[in-house]
Amino acid sequence: MSAECIWRRAGLALSALLALAAAPGWAQDSEWLGRRIVAIGFECTAPIDRRGLAALLPMRVGDELRRADLEEAGWRLEQTGLFKASAIEPVAREDGVALTLRLERHIVVNVVRFRGNHALGGDELERLVRLRPGAIYSEELRDQAVARLRQRYAAEGFELAQVSAGVTAGAAGEVDVTFRIEEGEPLRVAAIEFAGELPVPPRRLQRAIGIRVEGRYVRSRQVAAEKAIVRLLRAERYFEARVDSTWELGANRRGTLRFQLDPGPRFDLTWSGNLRFSASQLLELMDLPGRVIVTDGSWRELARRVERAYREAGYYVVRVGLSIAPGPPKTVHFDIVEGRRFRVAEVGFEGAQGVSPAQLRAVMATQPPSWLPWRRGVLLDDVLADDLKRLWYLYRRYGFEAAEIVDLRTRFEPERGRVFITVVIEEGPRTRVQTVELAGFEPLRLAPPELALRVGEPLDREALEADRQRLVTALARAGFPHAEVAAEVSTSAAGGELAASVRFTAAPGTAESVGAIIIQNNLDTKAGVIARALPFKSGDPLDPEALLLAQSQLYRLGLFRSVTVRPLPRQAAGGRRDIGISVAEKPPGSLQWGAGYNTRDGIRGFGEISHSNLQGLARRLSLRGEFNFEPASLSPDEYLGDLAFREPRLADTQWALRSDLIAQRATRTVDRFSVERFAFIPALERPLLPELRAGFDLQVEQSQVFDVASDVLAFNPRDQGRLRSISLGPFLVYDGRDDAFMPSRGVFDSLRLRYAPAELGADVAFVKLLGQHTHYVPITESVTFLYVLRGGWAYAFADGDQVPIRERFFLGGRTTVRGFGENVIGPAGSAGSPLGGDLVGILNTELRFPLAFGIGGAVFADGGGVYLQDRATSLDDFRRSCGLGLRYNTPVGPLSLDYGFKLDRRTDESVGELHFSIGAMF
Repeated sequence: MSAECIWRRAGLALSALLALAAAPGWAQDSEWLGRRIVAIGFECTAPIDRRGLAALLPMRVGDELRRADLEEAGWRLEQTGLFKASAIEPVAREDGVALTLRLERHIVVNVVRFRGNHALGGDELERLVRLRPGAIYSEELRDQAVARLRQRYAAEGFELAQVSAGVTAGAAGEVDVTFRIEEGEPLRVAAIEFAGELPVPPRRLQRAIGIRVEGRYVRSRQVAAEKAIVRLLRAERYFEARVDSTWELGANRRGTLRFQLDPGPRFDLTWSGNLRFSASQLLELMDLPGRVIVTDGSWRELARRVERAYREAGYYVVRVGLSIAPGPPKTVHFDIVEGRRFRVAEVGFEGAQGVSPAQLRAVMATQPPSWLPWRRGVLLDDVLADDLKRLWYLYRRYGFEAAEIVDLRTRFEPERGRVFITVVIEEGPRTRVQTVELAGFEPLRLAPPELALRVGEPLDREALEADRQRLVTALARAGFPHAEVAAEVSTSAAGGELAASVRFTAAPGTAESVGAIIIQNNLDTKAGVIARALPFKSGDPLDPEALLLAQSQLYRLGLFRSVTVRPLPRQAAGGRRDIGISVAEKPPGSLQWGAGYNTRDGIRGFGEISHSNLQGLARRLSLRGEFNFEPASLSPDEYLGDLAFREPRLADTQWALRSDLIAQRATRTVDRFSVERFAFIPALERPLLPELRAGFDLQVEQSQVFDVASDVLAFNPRDQGRLRSISLGPFLVYDGRDDAFMPSRGVFDSLRLRYAPAELGADVAFVKLLGQHTHYVPITESVTFLYVLRGGWAYAFADGDQVPIRERFFLGGRTTVRGFGENVIGPAGSAGSPLGGDLVGILNTELRFPLAFGIGGAVFADGGGVYLQDRATSLDDFRRSCGLGLRYNTPVGPLSLDYGFKLDRRTDESVGELHFSIGAMF
């Protein structure tokens, strides 16, 4: 603990004691310390979280005033990191004592401005000053920011730049910081000179360095220019070139930049015997122009890489000779004897009885070639050596603790280019678990965790260690963070095998529990918002995993740049450890915009302004606008505005309230109708399990539908015109994916019901049910199979009514059945216009795998059908397709390009359709 920290704590405690001494009659004796606390108040010129601070104090109204509580209160206030000074002033009353906490909060930065910056942008300057809105302000931080700005400007050629910082008071406890910059005249390059032996024309050198005459002089550009000249000379085969440079300042802040070139000897690189690879391909194995220096050792390294490249291509007996002649020109010659290309034909085993050959081969990288891109069938000595190590460890997993690889035989067939590998193994006896005993685990309140070791199964030392760690973790989660567990194994002969008796012995140590929970540096966010997100409370066992979970859950609030949850160094009484929750808050306001494209909607853009921490309670208010342009004409065909609000904990319960007020006008031809609508959609939802949430919503909507095709109107005249819809219904969502944007494993399920009865005022009474099941199955670390099942059902209650067109299901296109045009599957009117349906089923399957350069591939098969329940249905109406796709992950989601082929193509239909989109489809 630093001396400064000790003195600060002592000062806080002393301020509390002096306040006691200042009270009338308090200094004479301590009888007042036992009086009942009748009131606790706070005084601070800056906004503070009074409710959160009151919960932090160790005393409550009605408690007896104790000196220890006053000292503890001072310590806890200091730990929050919010206050420069604090004092506790007691005032005697007839019925007890009233406490007033006088606090001086740290000054907070409200806004940071820059004036006079022309050469450097505001974003770069913000990163340099390290003063963000919401951060604690100090003169020391301000002066450090000024120094960094001056240093940066000097590095950019503005040696005379003047930087000052002005601070003005804003709201209570806040300041506005303005950095004023007088850049002055920068250093400029009056001339560029090249001296020494110039093997290339000066004009090429000038283009290579990227510095122009009369441009601003920057030291880093001078260094980069030296490297650029070296790269240019090495590209011309002057591999030992050296370049030095000087800067000479003249009058009027203009100077001369001189480059002294020493190209060294020119190299003549020659190759012989290379049939499989070209000379340029072999040179690309090493970035010779980019190396710091090139020596004879560099050529030897290149020879080793050439040999490795050949062996990775199957040329196991390749030999690469290297000769270097001093010249001039200096000659480097690579003599390659490729030899026969070999492929692994078979990997066999001798002595393998307890583990099958298939299990042994499964852990080896050395394999015969196959269609898999990483199974090339080449023999590499280092890879084979690693394979033998994996075999050794595999045998120990199966209980063969004495197993050894005693021989390795390789047989080459030069005439056919095949190699046969035989691994000779001595297994020794297998060890099986006979008993598993636990001792010293009585402090565990619940049953010990399930262990991987099983009686009768082979003894696996890795599983043994994993079980030991699992037991240590269980004790730590029960409040014994310093517990130790020892694992002992004794063996005895049992027939032809060994029987192992395993004993885990625990030394739990001292139990620890959670003491005070101290929220630190939360200048805007209320302490209660943070505390309610924690998976533990005071008095719970000190569980390290709960601390990690707390950190994760606080990040998910979206309010903080960083979160640290840790026990504080001080050991409290009774085995308690106080927990510090240190947060760094994000700016609550944000402005976002973006655009995308897909073959269904065309060009789509959005803009959103939001505040994510209203009143410090994590409430979110946002206004979002979206627009869409027709792909062919680039004319706008949709506008949408959404005013949204979210209350994450309604009345401090687990229920979240969200509401959306939506205005939309859409005239997209892909929808087959146009609509203007206003909707108000409030919803309540809550988590049932960490990955499962449930709720219900109310949707009040007034819409005007127009531009409906005549044959669709003939089917249902009420599809066009004004329609009021008021519906409510429950929903259930399970999200067990590993990543919400680019998942590779897990399950996503949703079930939603909408009920719009006439009693609520709906013009057309109907009910609608939607369900989805998505499963991502990892095949390997980079290959994923997924399938999506979706279904929907709708029903209009009144006789003769049809489900409104906006509530019917349409099928076909990039998000449903690829290979078909948008919304073309299903019932059609007399003129061929899609009618939509009130019953739908969709199945999508897809295999995703990596290709190269960050691009992924996909193979898919889709199927789906949409039906009207009052019409006859047929399996022939369930349309099917398959196809290929490409994926490229970006920060805004994957780019997807798919081509689907119709498997049940009909007369006058196209072979397939091309689909492009930005963002995940499934």
